[in-house]
Amino acid sequence: MAQRVGSVIVHKCYLIALICAAVRPAYAQVIPDPASTPVQQVRLDLAGPEDTGAKRPRAADRPANTHFTFEQATPDSSSLRVLHYRLDRLDPAGPSNDNSAETLRDHDSVNAGAARAADAGLLLPYTLTPRVYSGQSWVRAVAGYDTAATAFRARSVAESAVTNYLAVRVEYEHGPAFGFQDRVGLGGRLQVLNQKKHGIDGGFAVFYQPKDFRGEGNVVGGLMLGRRFGRLGLFGSALFGSDPEGDDQDLDGRMSVLYRVGDHLEIGWDNRIRYVLSTDAKRFGTVNTDWELALEPTATVTLGPLAILSEAGFSALQNSGPIGQLNDRRIVHTGVIAMAGAGAAF
Repeated sequence: MAQRVGSVIVHKCYLIALICAAVRPAYAQVIPDPASTPVQQVRLDLAGPEDTGAKRPRAADRPANTHFTFEQATPDSSSLRVLHYRLDRLDPAGPSNDNSAETLRDHDSVNAGAARAADAGLLLPYTLTPRVYSGQSWVRAVAGYDTAATAFRARSVAESAVTNYLAVRVEYEHGPAFGFQDRVGLGGRLQVLNQKKHGIDGGFAVFYQPKDFRGEGNVVGGLMLGRRFGRLGLFGSALFGSDPEGDDQDLDGRMSVLYRVGDHLEIGWDNRIRYVLSTDAKRFGTVNTDWELALEPTATVTLGPLAILSEAGFSALQNSGPIGQLNDRRIVHTGVIAMAGAGAAF
């Protein structure tokens, strides 16, 4: 009996030894050899204090302007593998963590589409803005009716940036004004200040507008300013035009506010006042527009390179004449202007 029990125990011991011998190679494959593990460094978006348990660091514990870098996994007496990381401070001159609309748009590619053009104020109905994107071209065309002038109005613009600071421009406008019903402007915009470097966008504009009622044309120079505060943008421009003789001049002031509601919608308010200064004797006997005013809420819907534009608001103008005649009088007309159209940036 004792011999049989002993034989059973021996066989069981052999069986246990065989099982251990089979399991050990598989276990060795699961636990890698630390000496053969290559050095790897991975920058994390989340960071936190030293965690010897190799847990993911928490974002709430990350100091400002820092990140954590994981280094080589090394063994120690308390754990098979310990994942180490160190605290590195980000370069203050490096990329900003600001997720504002301005920062996001500035990191877009050159072909960022109509959304970036709308953010820069390039699709505004009146105000000229200084921002120039190298290699980008855009067009805009709107048309509608002005009850103050009791006339159909249309405006279109095409522009292309030849460098990161210069853009050439062609404008067309139809409707009652100081001269012909159809007017063309040729010129360009020059950006000299950049918000990233100088805290504000700034630039100059120069145009030739053969639109005076005698066909002479005016040379127009202007100053443009702009700044974005996250989703909010403020823009302004002032233009002064004169003919070569200096007896036909006009002042043009424009100011706008834009707010980006979402990725595809920009709303705002655009204002324009234009005043004519003329002592030209050739105006005697004619009826002229002395000044124009437009106060228009605007909305822009963008989808990729395309944009849908709309504007509607208050319109006013003053006519005087016949100049130098006994029945010369000044009449102010007020009404509503509404226009819609489309644009594209590519």
